[in-house]
Amino acid sequence: MVAYVLGFLATNQDRAFKAREIASQIGVDKGAFSTALSRLKDRALVGHKATYWAVTDDTERLNGY
Repeated sequence: MVAYVLGFLATNQDRAFKAREIASQIGVDKGAFSTALSRLKDRALVGHKATYWAVTDDTERLNGY
């Protein structure tokens, strides 16, 4: 699940998405992937501002994952 979320956000790195938009795009229930978003945030691979999520702009960190 983490890889799908990160892959989607990395592919669309010029945009930020609400959680429900991400869930819809990758074909899962929003509740099913909230843990994945939290884990990615803990690893500083995604950022969260208000209700929007986006991939980090730290390419070294992203490529290292």
